[in-house]
Parts: sequence; C-alpha cells; structure tokens
Amino acid sequence: MKKVFKLLAVLGFFTITGGVAYMLYTFTQDMSQWSNMNLLFTIIPVGMVLLFTGIFGGFFYGSIVNRSIQKKGVATNATLLSARETGTRINNQPEIECSLSYKVNGQEYVSTTREVIGALDLHKLSVGSELVIKYLPENPEKIVLSRG
Repeated sequence: MKKVFKLLAVLGFFTITGGVAYMLYTFTQDMSQWSNMNLLFTIIPVGMVLLFTGIFGGFFYGSIVNRSIQKKGVATNATLLSARETGTRINNQPEIECSLSYKVNGQEYVSTTREVIGALDLHKLSVGSELVIKYLPENPEKIVLSRG
C-alpha cells in the first residue's frame, strides 16, 4: 500500500512540473494561447492533491497499521539481532530500527521495525535481549514493539 502512496506523490510531482513547464512554454510563445490556461488551472491543483495525498497518506497509513497491530496483535517474545538509529528524532527521542528474530507456530521469522524509543528505554536494546513484540496472525512478518 505504501507503494501506491509513493506512486501518487511521484505522479503529482510530474503533473505539477508538466503544468508549470507548459505554462512557461505558452508564456514565451504567442500570447493568444493564454486562452488555454483553464486547463492549467485544473492540472496544477490536481497535481497538488496527488502530491499531498501521496506524502501524507503514506505517513498516516503506516501509523494506522501500527496502531492496528498494537490493538489486535498477538504478543510473543523476540530476540534482538541488531538495533541502529535511523537519524530521525521525534520529540527529541531517537527512532530506532530493530531487527528481531521470533517464532510463530514453530516457524522462525526475522523482521525489522522502526520505533521511537524513549531515553529511559534505550538500555533494553542490547543485542541478544528479549523483547515483547506484537504481530497479526494473518501477517506475522509485520511487527511492532509491544507498548504494555
């Protein structure tokens, strides 16, 4: 689904760029072609809607999926294989990408998740430590760290 939002953002960007390029081309040509500007005043707002939908839709979709897993997910223990800072900070707290190994119905999975971790919880992220995660039974590869 995130690919759809990325595609919308790219499509919106190119629509806006094409509209502005056409406007500049028309401006440098015969001024009588400015009567075609009604098309432009439709294309550029459509491009903006596509661009903003792609950007913000992808952000909100990820947040909604993570909340859904927190509510409906099944808890299990996982072993931390690696953890690294992504460089993003939210409210001065680092976003950490964790690679975790866990078992669901006897099958071993290795997945990664990105989580904002509070400064008081950073000590829990040593390689080999056990963490509680949640996953959806229908898609055990999508995980989040348990919040409770």
